[in-house]
Amino acid sequence: MSRNKNRNQRNSRDDAIRRGVHRIAGTAWLYMLTIGFAILLWVSLQLFIRDIQTTMWGYQQFPTNKGDVDISLYVALFFPVLQMTMGALSIALFTDDNKGNDKWAYVFMALAIVGFAFDAGTDLLFRTHLNLSVETVLFGFVETFLIYTLASEITLAISITGLIIVLPYFFRGIMEFFSRLKTGAPSIPQINNHQRPPQQTQQKSQNPQPPNVSPALLRKDPALGEIHRNLTDQGY
Repeated sequence: MSRNKNRNQRNSRDDAIRRGVHRIAGTAWLYMLTIGFAILLWVSLQLFIRDIQTTMWGYQQFPTNKGDVDISLYVALFFPVLQMTMGALSIALFTDDNKGNDKWAYVFMALAIVGFAFDAGTDLLFRTHLNLSVETVLFGFVETFLIYTLASEITLAISITGLIIVLPYFFRGIMEFFSRLKTGAPSIPQINNHQRPPQQTQQKSQNPQPPNVSPALLRKDPALGEIHRNLTDQGY
């Protein structure tokens, strides 16, 4: 029962973005979400590059001979990528139902922690300039963790995953939009003045003339006289 529960939790967690995108497919929110993921990818990529640079500059402050200039860049690129890949593998194995893979999950998690420790340590070394006071170390660690771990590496992974999921829906919506423009309702043809049908003039109905009845007959028949007066009052 617990295995089925873990499987359901994993599926719910893995499909969260996909289910959210599916709910807003075909609406304007889909395009806003796509633009948001693209902006997150660009910003997190810029912060990831700065993270590599600060790791490289912190590593260069080690009192050792580096030999090659490019070795600092390779080391600075290795440890952030190590923590991202090993961390993703360890999380995947920890949420797997196959309990035999747990030992590898701990190994990958240990490698991810080593990568994070070196990345954060060199970044902190660069930012504090060896001023290891409590206040400087505390603020430096918070800045390193919030900006260069959460805002760069984790957000980079989330934005890439989100774009992979949302882009098929986005391009499908764009294709449907242009298809509707191409095969939409036909335009109403404009009619020139010489093509207009002749307008039929309404003829005003002429009021019939009141009947020519002799006054003597009207006086003789009061009912006929009353009808004649009414027709005369109404314009007949």
